[in-house]
Amino acid sequence: MYRRFLSALPIVLLCTCSGCLFNCHTTGLIRESEPRQSVVFESAMAQQAFNARAMSEDVSGETLKSCGVAIPFLLSCSRQKKLAPAASYNDQVVLCDTDGDRHITDAEAMTYNPEFHWSHVDGSGIDGPGFQIVEPD
Repeated sequence: MYRRFLSALPIVLLCTCSGCLFNCHTTGLIRESEPRQSVVFESAMAQQAFNARAMSEDVSGETLKSCGVAIPFLLSCSRQKKLAPAASYNDQVVLCDTDGDRHITDAEAMTYNPEFHWSHVDGSGIDGPGFQIVEPD
């Protein structure tokens, strides 16, 4: 009985303790000393649409470089490099501001963030004055 227990012990340990003995994970920032650029927005809607996408986790939390080494049950090391928040914001300004004048218009913001609900901001938006929505036939 005692021998069966000892012979089954390694299998039980492998099934229950499958983690590594040594774990190491580091995250570094790229371009962390870069200052945030100033931008002029045509309207509050353009600013909200831009910020909704530029500050979202899928854009600002993007990993640029990642590497790792693992020796099963013994060692796991990984390193990630991410853009600093100001650098990520500046890159999104470059993507949104198509003419490069540091003035983001409503049209540029609409193109940059088409999922933004323009009609629900401050009671105005694309269904406000000056816009006409045409239903398809």
